[in-house]
Amino acid sequence: AHLRAPEQRIDDIEKQIVAEHRAGSVSRRLAGIPGIGPITASAIVAAVPDASTFRSGRQFAAWLGLTPKSH
Repeated sequence: AHLRAPEQRIDDIEKQIVAEHRAGSVSRRLAGIPGIGPITASAIVAAVPDASTFRSGRQFAAWLGLTPKSH
């Protein structure tokens, strides 16, 4: 029972995330991008303050830290 309890909590949390994802238009649009699912889309919506502050996708990627290391 102790081993199944965390799995049940994870399932419950995932259901909550998917429900919030379905309610949000921005999250649903992000999920339309290949490779982006409901959890990732919800995380982006929660973490990004305002997407219009980024001039390009490259600037957003840099904000996320997805840039090569400079030598």
